[in-house]
Amino acid sequence: MYLSLSSVETLTVRSQVREQIISLLGNRGKTLFSEGTYIYAEVHLAWYQKIANLALDIWHTPYKRILTYITLLLASVMIAPAPSSYAATGTTTKFIVTAYYSPLPGQSFYLKWNYDAERRLNGNGTHGASGVAVFTGMIAAPKSYDFVTQIFFEGLGVGTVSDRGGAIVEAWERGQAYDRIDIWMGHGEPGLRRALAWGRREVVATIMPEGTTANMNPIDITGIDNGRVNLGLYPSVKSSWANGISSDVLSAFADLGYTVTNNDVKAMILEFQLDHGVIASASDDGAGNYWPKTKAALKKAHDALVTLRNAELDAIEKARAEMLDERTAWETRYKKAENSVTAFSGIRIGESSKNVLALQSFLSSEWYFSGKKDGKMKSSTFIALKKYQKANGLKQTGKVDTATKEALITDLLEA
Repeated sequence: MYLSLSSVETLTVRSQVREQIISLLGNRGKTLFSEGTYIYAEVHLAWYQKIANLALDIWHTPYKRILTYITLLLASVMIAPAPSSYAATGTTTKFIVTAYYSPLPGQSFYLKWNYDAERRLNGNGTHGASGVAVFTGMIAAPKSYDFVTQIFFEGLGVGTVSDRGGAIVEAWERGQAYDRIDIWMGHGEPGLRRALAWGRREVVATIMPEGTTANMNPIDITGIDNGRVNLGLYPSVKSSWANGISSDVLSAFADLGYTVTNNDVKAMILEFQLDHGVIASASDDGAGNYWPKTKAALKKAHDALVTLRNAELDAIEKARAEMLDERTAWETRYKKAENSVTAFSGIRIGESSKNVLALQSFLSSEWYFSGKKDGKMKSSTFIALKKYQKANGLKQTGKVDTATKEALITDLLEA
């Protein structure tokens, strides 16, 4: 049994590998896919494929459970990240909680000037950083919170960490007193209205111990707006309004996690300047202005981000190509093994053929047959086949039946 790779999409492959390991190892498998390991996995998908397939192969041996757990435990020791630095589970603490949504084409209103800009502002809006599609109850949290961490918000429900964000940082970063959390509010204009209605709040919430939220409801976003927000009262940011700053420049800021709030472009620029050392304080000359020094700092930061993104995409594409090459090679070997075993299926006592000779050669290589390899199906070959069936926990028929065929194919692939 091997992982299905019917789709060439990287996310699908990664999800299959993740789910296979989690299904075999349970909660320890989930730990393998915390933030640090997840980034590593994007570049080393083929390595994860080998680990998962090895575990699945061992699962079908007589000592499957012990060997599988040993294999996955060793893998987890090699790749599991260090313990997270966030507050211990069961801790009740205060958060800065904001909101975001998934824009859709054709909306009558965008807070920014168009769909593409809105989509960049909200992290594309289709999947979280974990690779999981957006869902009700999804939250973005700082990197110190593992994916699948669950946080209970009084009056709202349980949120599950499945996303990150450039502005989603820990306490004391960017002048925040508490860790920041972003709640996903849905798709399209209803999601936008909820996000605007929510705004920015300080909320007390509890980091839930694993396995304690089964009977708790996910975050209920339906009652946050109820149609009260009039989008017409929220002027969208236009490049002609923003002091001559073009939409491309605002997009560059957004890519780095800096966005305009309440039409205050100067505040956004000031935040960037302070973070990137363009100025030392808000009272310095040029504070809040998009002057040459700020322009150069923005270009440098954005170029570095683009370079990193391209390197990651190249690495993922290379890993995907290597994995598909391995898959093609495996399929070729599987077809060859299947054809050989299919030929074994029709062998009868007294038969003399190349197929019998091939079966004798295989049984001999596995130490079940010690007779003369003459291509004749005699009692010695018949007995050797029964020994093979017994060793593999199969019914001892002396024939290449369906179960024996599957076992032979697996062994031929490993030969």
